[in-house]
Amino acid sequence: MLAKRSATAAKEIRELIGTASASVAKGSSLASRSGTSIDEVVDAVDKVVALFSEITHATAEQCSGISQVNAAISQLDGATQQNAALAEQSSAAAVALVQQADALQQAVEIFRLDARSSALVAKSGEQPDEQTSEARAA
Repeated sequence: MLAKRSATAAKEIRELIGTASASVAKGSSLASRSGTSIDEVVDAVDKVVALFSEITHATAEQCSGISQVNAAISQLDGATQQNAALAEQSSAAAVALVQQADALQQAVEIFRLDARSSALVAKSGEQPDEQTSEARAA
C-alpha cells in the first residue's frame, strides 16, 4: 500500500511538475510577448516624440514667417501713409499754384494794351498814356 501511495504521489508530482513546467513556459512566452509589446510601445513613443519635434520646428518656422509678413505689412502701411500725405501735399500745392497763377494773370491784365493803343505805341514809339491804361483797368 505504501508503494502504491508512493507511486500515486510520484505520479501526481510528475503531473504537477508538468503543469508547473507548462505554466512556466506559458509565463515565459507571455513575458516575451510583453517585452516585445513594450518595445513596440517605446518605438511608437519615440515616433510620437519625433513628430512633436517636427511640429515644434515647423511651428517655429511659421511663427518666423508670420513675423516677417507682419513686418512687411507694417512697412507697406507706412509707405502707403507717406504716399497719402505726399498726395495731399501735392494737391494742396497744386491748388495754391492755381490760385497764384490766377492772381498773377489778374495782375498782368493791367499791362495789356488794346489794339488801338498798340497801334499808337507802334507808330510813335512812345508808351501809352495813363488814361488808356486806367480806362482798361476800370
